[in-house]
Amino acid sequence: MVMPVPDERVRQAIGVIHSNYAQVLPEAEVAREVGLSLSQFAHLFRRHTGITPHQMVNALRHQEAVRLLAETQLPIKEVAWRTGFRTSAGFSRFFRGMSGTTAREYRTKVACTGSNAPQKSQKRITESD
Repeated sequence: MVMPVPDERVRQAIGVIHSNYAQVLPEAEVAREVGLSLSQFAHLFRRHTGITPHQMVNALRHQEAVRLLAETQLPIKEVAWRTGFRTSAGFSRFFRGMSGTTAREYRTKVACTGSNAPQKSQKRITESD
């Protein structure tokens, strides 16, 4: 069970990240938006969530990529674009690192099995976390 985040600024930052994960999102910008210095933000965020803001962005991007690959027939280049990657190569490295398989292999496996569970153990990040 995930415990609610007691710090309002961290909750606000999570909302900003959820709304903008597919864009370039410097941590300093998120910190400024919630009224914290970068070092305060990084410390509070990690203390309350157990992960870094960058790890949350990556988890959200991966979660959405998995969903798009499983539920749509969008070209992989479009999946990359919608999840914040401007090149297919960058997306491919990212997806393989997170899933242990390529996006194409993942899509083929999902089509064959009907399952869209991530390959590696990956905590699902939701806005209510």
